[in-house]
Amino acid sequence: MSLGFPEIIVIVALALILLGPEKMPGMMKSLGRAWVEISRAKNSIIAPLQDEISQVARTARSETFENELKALKEEFTDGDS
Repeated sequence: MSLGFPEIIVIVALALILLGPEKMPGMMKSLGRAWVEISRAKNSIIAPLQDEISQVARTARSETFENELKALKEEFTDGDS
């Protein structure tokens, strides 16, 4: 879900009407802090998953390389016989 500029203007205008100009700065500060905390939590969940996926990919590439190397060795040793 993405918000365009017109949607953001409508949300800000509604918030200004509902909260009033006195409470708006405090509310924006609170929303900013909440956004940072959510972002940190998301990153703390995603980072280990990305590391694990990278490790699995490296292992798979390594196994594929080893299998190809074995096949080449067998091909050369069978060709010498």
